Amino acid sequence: MNNKLKIKISNDAFDFINKLLEFHDEYDCIALSQPKGGGCCKTNKVDIILDNRINYTIIENIDGLHVAYNENLVNNFIEIIIVLKKDSLYLKATPSDTNKSKSKGCSGCGSKGTNKCASCSGCSVVQK
Repeated sequence: MNNKLKIKISNDAFDFINKLLEFHDEYDCIALSQPKGGGCCKTNKVDIILDNRINYTIIENIDGLHVAYNENLVNNFIEIIIVLKKDSLYLKATPSDTNKSKSKGCSGCGSKGTNKCASCSGCSVVQK
């Protein structure tokens, strides 16, 4: 298994993140992670936060910007694209083949005003 993600960051997003890290000097990297519930249809599949490298197993240095994440992200995704639009960071996460099969049959997620996947037949997240 490949132990690294393919990460692409637009120039604007790169500059924006570096400015955030300069302002918040208590952090030394951006971290990518899956939401606690695993993310389901129409919700974030991957979150981005300011954090410290010590909390993660994989750290990539992209032109001086440290991007940290854990092995579970590598197992579930093959590529992350980070762009900046109207002062907000947007991520596009391309799932791995094994993760794609987990999300088949998710039509209807969120269609009843919920994002907890209660009506999904194929989501890997179970409603509590």
